[in-house]
Amino acid sequence: TPADVAVVEGVMGLHDGAVGRGAYASTAHVARLIDAPVLLVLDTTAQGRSAAALVLGMRAFDLAVRIGGVILNRVGSARHETLLRDALAEVEVPVLGAVTRAVEVTAPSRHLGLVPVAERAPESVAVVAALADLVESTVDLDAVLDLARTAPPLTVPAWDPAGAVGGPAGTARPVVAVAGGPAFTFSYAETTELLTAAGADVVTVDPLRDPALPAAPGPWWSAVVSPRCTPRRSPPTPGSAPTWPVSTARSSPSAPGCSTSARPSTGCRCAGGSTTPPG
Repeated sequence: TPADVAVVEGVMGLHDGAVGRGAYASTAHVARLIDAPVLLVLDTTAQGRSAAALVLGMRAFDLAVRIGGVILNRVGSARHETLLRDALAEVEVPVLGAVTRAVEVTAPSRHLGLVPVAERAPESVAVVAALADLVESTVDLDAVLDLARTAPPLTVPAWDPAGAVGGPAGTARPVVAVAGGPAFTFSYAETTELLTAAGADVVTVDPLRDPALPAAPGPWWSAVVSPRCTPRRSPPTPGSAPTWPVSTARSSPSAPGCSTSARPSTGCRCAGGSTTPPG
């Protein structure tokens, strides 16, 4: 669907990409490929003129990356903002906004990440509304839109999941269960799109609430992210619904020691290649 602005999501900082592959897959890499301008959001906590040195280093690190402006974040006071703007004027980088510190836009954290939105929906909606008001009052949105319009039109074909995986490999359509529900709100739409394009039927199952997997005529595979792998109680049989053990442990996409995997539902594969036999 056409949009007024497309935001390119990267990993961590501007130049952080695939480990051991330089700038590959970083925000800077994508910005170069599509010739998009970069709007730096700079955490100015405990910084004064050093902020200008940081921006200058970002600009000089890769001259092919167009840094079009800066949004100052977590600005402590009007005096702090003036100090930052004066410093950035010295390196001729425009400031398009100065977002002040506000407790209304903070989100609580817990082990391995943020509390899922579904667990605190009213509070999350309030935070988004407060953030919208804060950005509207502190950022020059017209200038942001003008900067975005400096990106040239894209001339390459749109990404197609079927093209990425080459289409179904055979006639059989395996059923893939993807963990969902309040504790499994972190996911990428491309995961389901790629599995479907590869010829799988994808269903969403809540491991904490659903007592069993839905019945399926073919083999079941599960794509689950969990800090503690739990084996299936019994192997599935054609046309039956293998039981899904309910665990009270919360799951996180960034849990150390485990990784996302697609595996037969009769076992459990953790990071490192070990397989737990059916229990």
